[in-house]
Amino acid sequence: MTPSSVDATDPRDLLRLLRRRGWILLLCAIVIPAAVYVYSERLTKTYSSTVIVQPQATVDPSQILGGPAAAPTNTAGVAALAKTSSVRVGAERLQHAPIGSIAGVGATSDTDTGFVTIKVTGPTPVQAQRNARAVAEALGASRRKQAVKAITAATESVRSQLAKKTTAVQRAKLRDQLAQLHTVVRA
Repeated sequence: MTPSSVDATDPRDLLRLLRRRGWILLLCAIVIPAAVYVYSERLTKTYSSTVIVQPQATVDPSQILGGPAAAPTNTAGVAALAKTSSVRVGAERLQHAPIGSIAGVGATSDTDTGFVTIKVTGPTPVQAQRNARAVAEALGASRRKQAVKAITAATESVRSQLAKKTTAVQRAKLRDQLAQLHTVVRA
């Protein structure tokens, strides 16, 4: 091997190669990025907003009626409730928006901190934020409604026990429980 035969490339060889395979470079450097840009610009833009809530323990009628102490708030259950259609529809009603206008509601719970993170999408950043707040508000209203139902059922149970023939001591205890349930409903 002589020093002159070591990979001495002629610039004309490079030009011939570019003429034959130049379309590949053109495709990789210009056409594909341009196509991706055009495609991404045509996509519908969606924005998301996140709200973090710390659900409070609801009143447990069994606690008032002398049952076991209330369990800590079930954050996983609250997160699941946040994703239901009833909460979504409640949020739409709060905003006076058409049914189906809020989409993309997600919720996760953190049992260590007791927080529930609600993530909601919208067509604009402001609307995404409004949707997230409305979902959080509708979630609270839904939980209050569930608590009132449980207290109402407990009240009916106490009233039916009062209607039965019971001793004076039992009636006094039942009336006291009924008064406590009424106090909770008014609060």
